[in-house]
Amino acid sequence: MDDENELIALRRKKLEALRAKGIEPFGSGFDVSGSIAEVHAQFKEGETLRAAGRITAHRDMGKS
Repeated sequence: MDDENELIALRRKKLEALRAKGIEPFGSGFDVSGSIAEVHAQFKEGETLRAAGRITAHRDMGKS
Protein backbone atom coordinates (compact mmCIF):
# COMPACT_ATOMS: atom_id res chain seq x y z
CA MET A 1 0.00 0.00 0.00
CA ASP A 2 2.78 2.45 0.79
CA ASP A 3 4.23 2.02 -2.71
CA GLU A 4 0.87 2.94 -4.21
CA ASN A 5 0.54 6.00 -1.98
CA GLU A 6 4.07 7.10 -2.91
CA LEU A 7 3.25 6.67 -6.59
CA ILE A 8 0.10 8.76 -6.27
CA ALA A 9 2.00 11.44 -4.33
CA LEU A 10 4.70 11.52 -7.02
CA ARG A 11 2.11 11.87 -9.79
CA ARG A 12 0.40 14.72 -7.94
CA LYS A 13 3.75 16.45 -7.46
CA LYS A 14 4.46 16.19 -11.20
CA LEU A 15 0.95 17.47 -11.94
CA GLU A 16 1.48 20.50 -9.71
CA ALA A 17 4.88 21.17 -11.33
CA LEU A 18 3.33 21.20 -14.80
CA ARG A 19 0.56 23.54 -13.69
CA ALA A 20 3.13 25.84 -12.03
CA LYS A 21 4.81 26.14 -15.45
CA GLY A 22 1.48 27.13 -16.99
CA ILE A 23 0.97 23.80 -18.76
CA GLU A 24 -2.49 22.26 -18.56
CA PRO A 25 -1.68 18.53 -18.50
CA PHE A 26 -5.10 17.36 -19.65
CA GLY A 27 -5.46 19.87 -22.46
CA SER A 28 -8.53 21.87 -23.21
CA GLY A 29 -11.75 21.08 -24.93
CA PHE A 30 -12.29 21.13 -28.66
CA ASP A 31 -14.83 23.55 -30.10
CA VAL A 32 -17.34 21.61 -32.18
CA SER A 33 -18.18 23.48 -35.37
CA GLY A 34 -19.71 20.72 -37.47
CA SER A 35 -19.82 17.06 -38.34
CA ILE A 36 -17.29 15.19 -40.47
CA ALA A 37 -19.92 14.91 -43.21
CA GLU A 38 -20.28 18.71 -43.30
CA VAL A 39 -16.52 19.20 -43.32
CA HIS A 40 -16.09 16.65 -46.11
CA ALA A 41 -18.78 18.34 -48.22
CA GLN A 42 -17.14 21.77 -47.84
CA PHE A 43 -13.50 20.62 -48.06
CA LYS A 44 -11.35 22.20 -50.76
CA GLU A 45 -8.01 20.79 -51.92
CA GLY A 46 -5.10 22.49 -50.14
CA GLU A 47 -7.26 23.86 -47.34
CA THR A 48 -6.10 23.30 -43.75
CA LEU A 49 -8.54 22.12 -41.11
CA ARG A 50 -8.59 20.44 -37.72
CA ALA A 51 -10.66 17.43 -36.80
CA ALA A 52 -11.05 15.43 -33.62
CA GLY A 53 -12.67 12.10 -33.10
CA ARG A 54 -12.18 8.41 -32.83
CA ILE A 55 -10.60 6.30 -35.56
CA THR A 56 -12.20 2.89 -35.99
CA ALA A 57 -11.59 0.00 -38.33
CA HIS A 58 -14.24 -1.18 -40.76
CA ARG A 59 -14.24 -4.83 -41.75
CA ASP A 60 -16.67 -6.47 -44.11
CA MET A 61 -16.30 -9.80 -42.34
CA GLY A 62 -15.60 -10.48 -38.69
CA LYS A 63 -15.61 -8.33 -35.62
CA SER A 64 -13.92 -4.96 -35.45
